[in-house]
Amino acid sequence: MANKISPRFKSYPMSSDTAELSHKIRAKASELECLYMKIPQSRARSLALTDLETSVMWINKALSTKTQTTVIENISNEKIDDDEN
Repeated sequence: MANKISPRFKSYPMSSDTAELSHKIRAKASELECLYMKIPQSRARSLALTDLETSVMWINKALSTKTQTTVIENISNEKIDDDEN
């Protein structure tokens, strides 16, 4: 078998807009993690933290694929407000 990487496992460089969006998402996830850590240790908290990590993993996967990167670049004029609440 050739050393070709399946499209399923290939990632593409993020544009600066897409990388900025990824950074903002990871920052918000870190804020949530800090809030979650104020809850007493439990299986539910552990699952919530795992699901948060999984969510960030999947959104970064979506941002690093060719199709999604193109979509994000097309809507890059929209701003994400860091201070909504």
